[in-house]
Amino acid sequence: MKLSQHIVFSAIVAAFILLLVRNPLLSLVFFITAVFIDLDHLLDYFLFYFPKEAFHPLKFVREKAGYFLSCVWFRKKVVLIFHSFELLAVLLILGALYSRIVLYIAFGIAFHLSLDIFWNIIIKNRSKKICFYFIVFRAIKGFECRNLLSRFGEETDQELKSSSEKS
Repeated sequence: MKLSQHIVFSAIVAAFILLLVRNPLLSLVFFITAVFIDLDHLLDYFLFYFPKEAFHPLKFVREKAGYFLSCVWFRKKVVLIFHSFELLAVLLILGALYSRIVLYIAFGIAFHLSLDIFWNIIIKNRSKKICFYFIVFRAIKGFECRNLLSRFGEETDQELKSSSEKS
């Protein structure tokens, strides 16, 4: 799902939260979490795909931000540490026991994951299973894109074979 879509849907829900609980801080925490959970894409990008040329932040934002956020660059590994049901479960428990702020962080993650599941699995058919959103499942699969994302089928295997033959 595009960042702009996450922003719009999260803003709508944050507005409803503000109307329901009348707490601007909780509404803001929900919104920020629901949008900025995607920072784990940045972590994956820099861990596995960081360009060898010098990094220029403004150039990156201007020229590559859309490409980066689209996740079409996933070719090798995908960890996405914040996109996990395990993290969500821990935060829900901690939030229910100790802190409304942590609870609304969990709500933001749950909302973001719901949008991603709807968009990536139902609309775009990108991941093979809802299990993709369990980090343990991704770890068992070695965080390998070819084992996790449906667009890495026979075509990708053939591309990899032909590129290795050329080398």
